[in-house]
Amino acid sequence: MFKNFKKNHGFTLIELIVAFSIISILSSIGIASFVGYNTEQEFRGAYLEFASNISLAKSNALAQVKPDQCTDPVNPSNSKVLVGYRVIIKDVRTYEIHAECRISVNDPYDPRDIYNKQTFYLSRSVSFITPPNDQGIFFPVLESEVTPVTIILESKNGKQENVIVDKGGVITTENAN
Repeated sequence: MFKNFKKNHGFTLIELIVAFSIISILSSIGIASFVGYNTEQEFRGAYLEFASNISLAKSNALAQVKPDQCTDPVNPSNSKVLVGYRVIIKDVRTYEIHAECRISVNDPYDPRDIYNKQTFYLSRSVSFITPPNDQGIFFPVLESEVTPVTIILESKNGKQENVIVDKGGVITTENAN
């Protein structure tokens, strides 16, 4: 009447397919979450680094950090005067910071008066929304007052962040979305 069934020690094909499907779905969700998190952290790092570099330019101007090229060691009377530091957005992913030294503080801006130019690049997933501007942000020596400006950065997934320099030279960041 009763047959002795052989005990199976394995899984059926359906059970294996269901298990692999669940694992695949969970893996896809995990990878997508990681990519989103990674993009967000890359964006956060980029706008904080940009704000930090602006702050460094401001600090150098207030502390009168004069590049060696502005000083003539042989004839000190030929030395130039440090007038300030400037941050310029060159294109959607590039910005520059440099010192400006002139013969006289009242001399007009001349591109030949640029010293210690440093070029910085945003990561591939971050870009400036603010259009390039040759005037940029200028921090004059020993003055805290600057022309206020808001610079908008955007990540590849559309998140935006404002880097704000107010009239007093205070640098802040705020979410633009």
